Amino acid sequence: MSSLRTRVALVVLGVTLGTAGALLFVVTGPLTWLTLAGSAHLFQAVPDEALVACDADPAGWSYGTDRGLEAWALDPVTHTPLHAGAPEVPGLLALRLAAGEDQPVVVGRREGGGALVVRREGPCASVMVLWPIPLGTYRLVGRTVALVILLTLVLAGLAGWLGVLRPLLASVLELDRASRAVGRDDYRPARVQPDLDAVREALDDAHARVLDDRDRLVRERETLERHIADVAHDLRTPIAALQLRLERLADGDGSALPGALADVGYLGLLTENLATAGQLRAGLRELDGEVDVAAVAQRVVDRFAGLGRRRGVEVIAALPDGPVVVPGLPVYVEQILANLVHNAVRHHDGEGTVVVVVEPGERVRIEVADDGPGRPEDLPDARAAAGSAHGLGLSIVRELVATLGWTLSVEAGEPRGLVFVLLTPSG
Repeated sequence: MSSLRTRVALVVLGVTLGTAGALLFVVTGPLTWLTLAGSAHLFQAVPDEALVACDADPAGWSYGTDRGLEAWALDPVTHTPLHAGAPEVPGLLALRLAAGEDQPVVVGRREGGGALVVRREGPCASVMVLWPIPLGTYRLVGRTVALVILLTLVLAGLAGWLGVLRPLLASVLELDRASRAVGRDDYRPARVQPDLDAVREALDDAHARVLDDRDRLVRERETLERHIADVAHDLRTPIAALQLRLERLADGDGSALPGALADVGYLGLLTENLATAGQLRAGLRELDGEVDVAAVAQRVVDRFAGLGRRRGVEVIAALPDGPVVVPGLPVYVEQILANLVHNAVRHHDGEGTVVVVVEPGERVRIEVADDGPGRPEDLPDARAAAGSAHGLGLSIVRELVATLGWTLSVEAGEPRGLVFVLLTPSG
């Protein structure tokens, strides 16, 4: 498919050549034909007896008719009129004679007619004939020129419409249709001329970006809706339990205080988990930084020691003497350990121990072990519903462990309980 530029160039070239050719044909063709046709008349119009008179006295001879035709003898060498009253040889005719042309013919001379030179034998060997061209002939030629130019322009316009304007208009309409459908499911690329491929590609790119943005917004909306539903679902049960215990405290039942405090701690951790869940779902994951896992473990043990005492569970730590620094974000590491320790304390059946162990090495090993009633096979593979044994906390642990590039495994304790084993990457 040729480009629009090529078609425009061809149309312009055709118009130029057509007009020039028409003018050349009209000017040289009909006028020359008229001249040559008139030449026969001219030869007949200068009768033999007039030429015999010219042979008798070339310098004093002249001839004319009532139709405006004039004839004069010329010097065959200098090509100048011999008669003193003869007009000058027309400039173009003189040039052609000087160039050696034997019998030149000139049409459209300045005086408004034609001129030619007739060669013959005798003293009057060179005769210049001048004749006027009738006004009607000029009108005929003018009309013919105008008609041919008009026809050329009409053909050029038709060629321009068929070859340039119509395909360009079709391409513009296609681009308009495609632009109105950008971002819609019924969008299809515009079929355009090669010169407009850049515009078509820009529309295709815009459509792809709109679809990507739409899909991203849909995913974000669905994520937000799920997160809001999770927040409402997960907070409903602990808030109701806390309300009941506070009502009992208000009625003077002091035994409800440990449970109320436990619910407050659980709500705090649950709020952190919900916030982290929203960040993870939205892809907001920060990994740069370093963390002293021994210091974090001690902080978590101190945080839940009071809760453990109220439930009859001792929360302790077995840590190395110095810091144990690994790559990672402190808040993520603390949330992992806090969820594991809190689950171990909260679901313990009383009179037991929860211990956090940190072992340095090429791969740092962190254990959270308890002697409660839990079993590895009872743990959910994915997030359980609110109120289940481990629920959101264990799901957050798994996601954060994967984010940090750590590994998590669960073993059965001896004689009972669970041992969660965390391993950092080597190096």
